[in-house]
Amino acid sequence: MFLTAWCIALALLGPLALGLPVRWLLGGRRPLDEVAWVQAPFLGIGAIVLPLQAFVYLDVPVKYSFVGVWALALLLWAWLARSGQVRDSLRQCPHALLATVLAVYLVHGIGLVLVGTTHYVGRGWMDQYGYTAVAQFLHDLPFSTSMDQVDRQPFLFTALAPYPNGDVLKHDRIGAMIFQAFFAASSGGCAKTVFEPTILLCPALTVLAVYGLGRRFGMPSAVALATGATAGLLPSLTMLHLESFLSHALGTPFLLFLPALLAELEERGTWPALLTSAVVLATGVALYTELTPIFEVLVGACFAFSCLGKRRSWGRAGECLLLAASPLLLNPLSARTVWQIMMRLTRMPPSLEEHYPWALTLEGLVRIWFGDLTTGPKWRGALWPCGVLATAIGCYALARRSLHGLFAPSEEAETSPGSPAFCACVLALFLVPLGIVAKDVKHPYQFYKVLISVSPLLVLGLGFLVVPTVGGLAGRWRLLRFGVVVPLFALVSSGVALSTISMVLRTADAAPAPRSYVHLQLAPENRALADRLQSLRGRNVFYASENVYSGYWVTYYARHNKLYAIDPQPPFAVPYDPGPLPPDCLYLTRLDYPTLLPPNWLDERRVEWRSGPYVLWTPLHDDWAYLAHVVNPNGYDRPAPADFLWLGGPETTLRVLAGRSGGLRIRATCEPGPSLPGVAERTILLKGEEGFSSRVVVREGPHDFLVPVKRGLNRISLQALDAPTLPRLPSGEARPLLLGVKDLSLALVPKPTPAPSAAQAAAPSGPSGGGPQDP
Repeated sequence: MFLTAWCIALALLGPLALGLPVRWLLGGRRPLDEVAWVQAPFLGIGAIVLPLQAFVYLDVPVKYSFVGVWALALLLWAWLARSGQVRDSLRQCPHALLATVLAVYLVHGIGLVLVGTTHYVGRGWMDQYGYTAVAQFLHDLPFSTSMDQVDRQPFLFTALAPYPNGDVLKHDRIGAMIFQAFFAASSGGCAKTVFEPTILLCPALTVLAVYGLGRRFGMPSAVALATGATAGLLPSLTMLHLESFLSHALGTPFLLFLPALLAELEERGTWPALLTSAVVLATGVALYTELTPIFEVLVGACFAFSCLGKRRSWGRAGECLLLAASPLLLNPLSARTVWQIMMRLTRMPPSLEEHYPWALTLEGLVRIWFGDLTTGPKWRGALWPCGVLATAIGCYALARRSLHGLFAPSEEAETSPGSPAFCACVLALFLVPLGIVAKDVKHPYQFYKVLISVSPLLVLGLGFLVVPTVGGLAGRWRLLRFGVVVPLFALVSSGVALSTISMVLRTADAAPAPRSYVHLQLAPENRALADRLQSLRGRNVFYASENVYSGYWVTYYARHNKLYAIDPQPPFAVPYDPGPLPPDCLYLTRLDYPTLLPPNWLDERRVEWRSGPYVLWTPLHDDWAYLAHVVNPNGYDRPAPADFLWLGGPETTLRVLAGRSGGLRIRATCEPGPSLPGVAERTILLKGEEGFSSRVVVREGPHDFLVPVKRGLNRISLQALDAPTLPRLPSGEARPLLLGVKDLSLALVPKPTPAPSAAQAAAPSGPSGGGPQDP
């Protein structure tokens, strides 16, 4: 609990502690007012990300460079304290706003508080592993580290290995991971423990962003506060952080807040205002570079409409050019990343549609407001109309207010809370998702990601109607406002809060749930395994993972050791072969996967630790062998993968660990499959290490197969060579079910089996099967 509270406090107070003196300096060293307090956390994140990213590119790991950031903050605080303006600044602190930010953060963090930051994973999507692995790399190692320098630490492949398309994550957007690594270094912990406290800044910062927009539009403080709180509690943002989209989550508040900063720049036209906008823009690009075109569209819209007003000068054009170029001026070493991602956007094929199957449907709109409750039969009839109505009213009010400020007469625009340039920015941001759909409907994932980013503006639209003077409505609408709009706003706010609480509470439970893999991490034995592996230091550990999710996290938790691992799918485009196993290897086995281990199997092993099905052991002698991993292209028809395998088509691979070299007897019961009816025999191609290959003819019943093995890990494959005569069974089954294999058992035999000659390998065995003879 102490670690969780410490990480939460660091995530909440760190950006504010760094941002306040930076904002004081950029504000001309005057006492901080409400606007400055709202801007401070955004500037604080910029003061962390931008310099640390430069140091990373210069080969300085975050675990060293973070000290410089805190040292600079202390110097600025000393300067601020010496100026005698701390008391005046605290007097103008918006306490209600900061309390609301804290409340929204804690509502989204209910699951984090209940589970603890060590084990909490949101919905357990693999994105959290990817961000955490890269953040740990940036924290620990120089940026120039290559694959050749990785010594048995496969979790580093995430940052260093190329994707199938050639991209390498360390050369991609890394701003969010640098921010995560900064908190890891500051907390004295690891990147995993600070991931959730970091990503929960998304809803907290959204409260500030929407509050700032509302105040810029002239909303009373109380209404702007209620609007900001409702926007921060939106389930659309809850989906972002529960599904571990760190870059998107952190970039969204920066995108929402930029129009307010551009309005201040357009109003004041001073260097401090320009620098403030530039830092926020450059930080937003560093956090989520894919949003760069939208950031630049906002700058262009502000410039175009400000030129229609009274400020028409070359100086204004120069300000906008400097602002547009600020991501490269303030973070020049990231030019390669920005260019690479912009080129990727121009050729992005349709992808990831399965993430948001409702993206282009009404359900997608309703999910913005009510999240998972949308699918509940008990709530569906009430929530769908409410969500559609809230969307329609929010769109109408936001468009009406923006257009009113955009085309207001010049004498009215001078006194209007929202200038034409500001209204143009807000309207342009709101219309971006429609622009994506207008181009084509082949990118629903990208459309919905952007829709999530701008969804808090819908709440802002509802807030306009609560204050009719801000929404441009006359007094005759008073009855409509108090009879419909205010109750609807209260109803939507309550539904939004309850939906978010419901979603985050489910992530504190280890039970399986839709769109969630949390059960793979929160089961007691998995928590115990994570704690045990992180406590190990300097050991040689072998692990064959039962699924991609668990396998990847094991490589992270065991990172302080040399890991000899097998994954069902190699990380990215790099195959990882553990190679020869050292004599003092510590083996991690899951006893219920596969179920080939006899009841007394552990009696012949030295058990160092056990929790549930997981056991860490070392051999007592070398006369042992067990099946560590199975890959079957036809899948698994029973819960334990080795209980029953259908052979047919591509080969089935068995990864077998052997305590010594020799011969391995594989005993199995064979069952001819229905894809080749009327034929009692099946021909199997059996392959092993060092070129071993043999064709074996089998019938129904038990058979022994003998394969030579070496000490350590062996790859043995079985492939049914017959061609199916029924490509599709009457039941609709399309798999080539040629031979069923069950009741597998393994045993070492006294002497190694020599590999047959090429002529022997080509000759089929007799009808009794059995493969090569016993040595």
